[in-house]
Amino acid sequence: MSAAHPEIAQRLSNVGDPELTRLVTEKLLDQSRVTAKFLAFLKAYGPRRPRRRPAARYRVSWNDLQDQFRAIYRHRSADLHQGTPIPWVMCEPPVVSSAGVAHERTWVPRDWQGIVPMHLHIFEFVVRNSLQAWWRSMAQ
Repeated sequence: MSAAHPEIAQRLSNVGDPELTRLVTEKLLDQSRVTAKFLAFLKAYGPRRPRRRPAARYRVSWNDLQDQFRAIYRHRSADLHQGTPIPWVMCEPPVVSSAGVAHERTWVPRDWQGIVPMHLHIFEFVVRNSLQAWWRSMAQ
């Protein structure tokens, strides 16, 4: 559960009630497994950061993508299971600089269930390249 829900795992650990930990883990087990598989897949097959990068304030932190992927997965799950749309700002078309480089990061207030981590076009880049890397590994 700690991979998919680190905040919950930490709080349960702080409470120190093994029965409560077992109950919550059991309830979230399926969701945690799927999320953990998703995160592991992107970590194993994810691309390197793009060669051409936008200005520093518009960059995604490519050294720590797991929290960003986890946030996107939460938005996707809320959209799929609860009908809560993915935040519109993530769906905006790319903003391209005069140098022809697309902004990677989306900036929104922190009161939106945490910061929206990146535009979907950047996420699409990561997922597409991950799938292609996985496919190439299958051919070997």
